[in-house]
Amino acid sequence: MNHRIRRQVQVYVLHGLATSLVIYKIFNSESILGISSMILFLGVGLISFANIIINKYYIEVSDSSIVIHQDYFRTKSINLNEIDKIEIEPGPFKFSSILLKDKSKVKFNDNYIDIRELKEAMSNFKISVC
Repeated sequence: MNHRIRRQVQVYVLHGLATSLVIYKIFNSESILGISSMILFLGVGLISFANIIINKYYIEVSDSSIVIHQDYFRTKSINLNEIDKIEIEPGPFKFSSILLKDKSKVKFNDNYIDIRELKEAMSNFKISVC
């Protein structure tokens, strides 16, 4: 049974707004240093935007593992048998974590996903999300 948890729409909107702002600053900057730094920021922003379009699912849960597509080109795969529970942090400035049975933690950004979808996907594997 595969579950895919999409990134929220706000992630795409914020990336689009940031890219638009950088393009605006390129055309309104008067110095060569300002223009060249904004072009660099535009390149990084477009690479990031392409990555979230290509990897539209932030979390993918299969029968045996959970895959988290983190920033840029990093992915993290965890065996479902190793997961004890998933802790969701209440604020936007802290990372949530997946607690493993060996007491180590794997951090992930819960601002990208809908927590209800995560709870629904994990309930099939009897993994608590709190």
